[in-house]
Amino acid sequence: MIYEVGGIAGSYNLILEGKDSALVTLALQIPIRCTVVEGTHVGGERLQGKVIRLSTKSIEIALDEQIELLTNLKMDLGDVGDGLPGNDFYGKVIKQLGKDGYTHSVRFTSIPPEIVAYFQALHKYAARPSPKNLSE
Repeated sequence: MIYEVGGIAGSYNLILEGKDSALVTLALQIPIRCTVVEGTHVGGERLQGKVIRLSTKSIEIALDEQIELLTNLKMDLGDVGDGLPGNDFYGKVIKQLGKDGYTHSVRFTSIPPEIVAYFQALHKYAARPSPKNLSE
């Protein structure tokens, strides 16, 4: 028999994170600004784009230019209101989607609790039924 391990009880008391929830398509796309991070240096050029789909651990974004796979990004949400100004979050480009190469799947690497809560609310309340993954 094969079992899936989800955690260890006792003195270790560790639980593995659950699987990533399904990507949902947002009813309204959210503006996003991205800057490429190389090592500890944050680039100067800001890329503009929109969040198209999101899950608990990743987002799909459409940018105004192509970027390479495994690029680290510093991101912030555009004009989404007064509750989130200055809350940067980070991710890594894990896939290019679509035929144009301007849509990217980004896995979160560091995200503050305020952004997590915002994305959870969007995931729950601002989503519409998603078509199949763009890359399929």
